[in-house]
Amino acid sequence: MARRDGTTYIKLDRNITQWGWFKDDKTFKLWIYLLLMANATDHVFMGVEIRRGELASSYKSLAAATGLTERSVRTAINHLKSTGELTVKRHPKFSVFSIPRYDYYQNNRQAPRQSADSRATDDRQQYKNDKNGIEGKGGAQRPSPAPKMSAYEFAVRKAAELAAAGDDEEDDDE
Repeated sequence: MARRDGTTYIKLDRNITQWGWFKDDKTFKLWIYLLLMANATDHVFMGVEIRRGELASSYKSLAAATGLTERSVRTAINHLKSTGELTVKRHPKFSVFSIPRYDYYQNNRQAPRQSADSRATDDRQQYKNDKNGIEGKGGAQRPSPAPKMSAYEFAVRKAAELAAAGDDEEDDDE
């Protein structure tokens, strides 16, 4: 994801503060490092294909790069593995750390969503129905609940939407 000025970046939504590992400093630090260092494109390292969203490294190298102890790195990796955010495949001289949902977290495409105007109209209509006491079978009409997703998934989805909106604005400038 190189920008015109040659710098690279990752997408990170402000709502990551709601993610389960946010308050675990060591796990959070390692997660951000893994996102920053994961391949943006496929490469071959020592004869092993390292795909987008993967990083070839070792526990010792991760510890040195992050300033954490090897034990802290192992604990943080176990945390991330336990919640499905990371997988690890060992090789004789290194390990491949994979972020299974990397494309979801860093994708440039915008997720389908309802337009802001339509959402505002729906909200006004709902308020009007509640105010006037219009009721359905179980009381006042309520919008159906959103599908369940983790706070981090919500944050990442929101980041993708915001980034896509920003990309559209950049395209208009050209």
